[in-house]
Amino acid sequence: MPTQPKITQPAYLLAGVLFTVIALVAIISLFMLRSKADVTTQEAYPGNAAPNVDSLYVAETSQGIDIGPAGIGDGFTTNEGAPKTIYVGGQLSDMNGCHNLMQATVTLYRSDIPGSQSCTSDTNNCYHTTLYPEDFVGCDTPDDTNVTFETSFSMPNYVDPTDAGSPYEGVNWLAYVNVADNAEEQTVFTETFEVNSLAAFSVPNAINYGSVALGADSNAIQLTFSNTGNRNVDSDVIALHDPLAQPTPIEGDMVSNLSGFDNISASAVHYSLSALTAYESATAVSKTASTDLALGLLQQTDDLTIPTTDTYWKLRMPASGVQGTYTNVVVFTAKAAATIGALDISSSLSYASSDGVNVSYMDVDSNSVYVTAENSNTLMVVDMSDSANPVELTTLSNTLANETAIEYNGDHLILSSESATNNFQIIDVSVPATPTIVSTITAISGGVKDVAYDGFQYAYVVGGTDKFVIVDMSNPASPTVVPGSTLTIDYPVTGVERFGSTVYVYAMDSVSSPAHGYLYTINASTPGSPVILDTLQTHTDAKIFASTVGEQAYVFVAGNNSDFANSIQMVSAQDPSNLGIVGNESINTNTPSSMKVYGNYLYVTDNGEEVGSDNIHVLNISDPANISIVASTRLGAYNAAGTVYTLGGVSLTNVYVSGRADGVYYVLWAPTPPVGGGGKAGGGAK
Repeated sequence: MPTQPKITQPAYLLAGVLFTVIALVAIISLFMLRSKADVTTQEAYPGNAAPNVDSLYVAETSQGIDIGPAGIGDGFTTNEGAPKTIYVGGQLSDMNGCHNLMQATVTLYRSDIPGSQSCTSDTNNCYHTTLYPEDFVGCDTPDDTNVTFETSFSMPNYVDPTDAGSPYEGVNWLAYVNVADNAEEQTVFTETFEVNSLAAFSVPNAINYGSVALGADSNAIQLTFSNTGNRNVDSDVIALHDPLAQPTPIEGDMVSNLSGFDNISASAVHYSLSALTAYESATAVSKTASTDLALGLLQQTDDLTIPTTDTYWKLRMPASGVQGTYTNVVVFTAKAAATIGALDISSSLSYASSDGVNVSYMDVDSNSVYVTAENSNTLMVVDMSDSANPVELTTLSNTLANETAIEYNGDHLILSSESATNNFQIIDVSVPATPTIVSTITAISGGVKDVAYDGFQYAYVVGGTDKFVIVDMSNPASPTVVPGSTLTIDYPVTGVERFGSTVYVYAMDSVSSPAHGYLYTINASTPGSPVILDTLQTHTDAKIFASTVGEQAYVFVAGNNSDFANSIQMVSAQDPSNLGIVGNESINTNTPSSMKVYGNYLYVTDNGEEVGSDNIHVLNISDPANISIVASTRLGAYNAAGTVYTLGGVSLTNVYVSGRADGVYYVLWAPTPPVGGGGKAGGGAK
């Protein structure tokens, strides 16, 4: 038999091993495949993280020193008359990677304005810009989470200040950043900072009077100031000598550049805020102390209009001297107009007569007050050099009784009276301590209600129920009513004001029901034939006052409106043939008695008959559409009909008020801002 091959045990074992290996490989492969699938399904990603503002700075140079936060940093001061670049920058981060950052909005704004960071863009107080990924620095790889940014703003010279003493000192500026990512997650961050005040103006560098004869006055030279800062601005002015002139003169004198010089006193230079003011009525420039020049330059509000105000300068040559060229230096120093403060009684002075003060006038330039009594035919002159301690200089007897107005022209007072005759009087006050009566006439039969003086020659007089006349005062010793100047007004007249030869007359129709008040404009450029130009229906039982505010002319009417409440109407007088009411503001239930304008502020007194009510008010009139009361106070203790308080004048620091019933002349202290060209303080008392 053939022999069969033997299958040995090792052969079976090898086969088993191979099978096992193959099976293990398959199992391992399945396990690995399964494990790989498990890793994929279990991989975890974090959720979207909101972006963050890690730091923020406000600087005057790129990546410069932080000027915030408010109260710690220095803030910044604008450039005079030119923009300043302010930089805002910092660091942003996003844990999902910087490529997830979508945009950052940067806003600079004054913290009290409407809308806060959503404010409407305004060059005074609100700026916006938006940054995008291409504006960020440092986002180079997917692993980068931090970026830096910086943007800049061009801030004009007139951007609103918020430092101490400014109109906005109670608030500050904010730099606000809102950063958003692609998932629309947002984060905000703010930093406070201050904008500092800059009181500045530009002015021509020469006042050229031209050729002026000895003993003559120069023409009025116009000098225009332009606001180049960010505050309402006034000025100090002082006359200095020419430092190149030899020999050195007394400080303030004008000196000849020729050999053998004559001095012209600095006080020969006079200035005015009105183009129509006579040399005597203008303000003398001092050589020993700064004189306040109430420019009333408003803060700029847009790029298109730079606020300006005009001043007018005259020189009076001495009667004799050496012919030649004379020079001196006038120094103007800008100063921010103060913000209005509380009205507090600084001092008071009782009038010698028990009749009570009727009308009064404060001449700010000479620090003299002129006060009349109700019935005692006297004029008291008070030295107010130290307003906290007024001193009576003298009392002049035999003046008019029942006075209705005082006007002033530098050397003379004009008194008017309700007396039927002898109701217009001129008093020489060139030396305040020794006043003398120059002349007395009957201007209007039946009594004078009010007077306005043009500063040159003519007085405009109303009274005698319905009459208007013009008095020629070219010879103070013998004033005369101009022939042909008499006009008969439709209704009884009680008030008169003027701008140059344009005259404004108030009259009231008390017969009709309801009663109506009327404001008339009269062209008196030809004194012998005045002509009525326009008539405007206004408040009843009213007082009127004319003044400029900025460079605009207004007549203010204070009286009862149609609802029998007292209010102030602001009437545009730019076009005398087309009067128009541009503003109105209620005051209180008392009857207004007098008004004065100083800068952008209207001062109003009333009769004070309401128990416990204020009887002097200060109104901000810089914006006719938004007149507002900024200060009020109570004078005296009288609360009865017939109590009347009359404004004698307003200066930079004081308000002068006379009390008819209590016979007291009050001096109120207030940091009074002459914001806007309100004309020379004082004005005729009404």
